[in-house]
Amino acid sequence: MASDGTVTIRLAGSDDAPAVGGMTYRLLQEIDTARYSAGDYAETARTLFEGAGDFLVLLAFSDRVQAGNPAGMLTISVSSALYAGGRYAEIQEFFVDDTCRGLGIGKRLLAAAEALARERDWERLQLHVSRERDGGRSYDFYRRNGFEESGTTMRYRLTSAAG
Repeated sequence: MASDGTVTIRLAGSDDAPAVGGMTYRLLQEIDTARYSAGDYAETARTLFEGAGDFLVLLAFSDRVQAGNPAGMLTISVSSALYAGGRYAEIQEFFVDDTCRGLGIGKRLLAAAEALARERDWERLQLHVSRERDGGRSYDFYRRNGFEESGTTMRYRLTSAAG
């Protein structure tokens, strides 16, 4: 999809499900508690890849990480809403390998997501972030990259294992 020096970003496919599952597991271990195994997340990713096309993953690769292993990942869930003016994308998971943080990979993943959104005529990108978690670093990162606050998120759990 995009390349910038030693970093390449591309859309993932079903064959990438193990890498996506592993990165999701690492992300959730870092910010909360992974409720499932890396293999379970990989199976969920494989199922979503084979679905209606409303689940997309951008993978970043860098020469700082062992060949074939992603340096970063950004997952997108495509949705629709009247208030949003049509189709839009929700960034669900966003992770950069700790050996690659501070190299601009996160910023490049966001730029690739924006380019994808424009290419597909989505009305917006949005995500959920906590000001309190990680000392506000994530919140500040998104603000620096053009995101603005837009209310509060609430959820109603339908199963005890739901994230």
